[in-house]
Amino acid sequence: MAGIYIHIPFCKHKCNYCNFFSVASVKYRDVFVDALLREMELRKDYLTGETVNTLYFGGGTPSMLTIDEINTILDKANKLFSLNPDLEITLEANPDDLNFDKTTHLKKYTPINRFSIGVQSFFNDDLQYLDRIHSGEEARKAIENVQKAGFNNITIDLIYGIPGLTIEKWNKNLDIFFDYNIPHLSSYSLTVEP
Repeated sequence: MAGIYIHIPFCKHKCNYCNFFSVASVKYRDVFVDALLREMELRKDYLTGETVNTLYFGGGTPSMLTIDEINTILDKANKLFSLNPDLEITLEANPDDLNFDKTTHLKKYTPINRFSIGVQSFFNDDLQYLDRIHSGEEARKAIENVQKAGFNNITIDLIYGIPGLTIEKWNKNLDIFFDYNIPHLSSYSLTVEP
């Protein structure tokens, strides 16, 4: 099964534990999107004869792209690669970026059909420790906004191994996940790189 991963390196804020390449700026977003389109052209033969079943916008915070930028990238992918008509297109997002207007516009004006939301924890003290810029309430609201906009294919990220995260708090994080009837969970152990 072929898939395409597109790394979008832009973030509003660089979290202290993050080891992925990202920058807390959108200064070069236009230049980046142009370079990405050229890179896709250069690699158009890489998946010759393969049908692409998944396209994943990871990061960074890909939801910082505009709807036009997302559609431009997807149009280019459609021209260059053999995309499954039932292509799963995932957009990673942070909770502070998912207000109801944005989620409804993404539903209406893009073919995005799956969200990966970087919740990490529903507890504010954990989020502060992780240097996240959203709150537990914003995480809940983001999930609700995505669901209200009509997205059913959702995954969230939760981090365990945070100092002060008790088994009771971890179980509460899982209870909240199950309460929202979200079909997929990615859980990660906190790893702080040098």
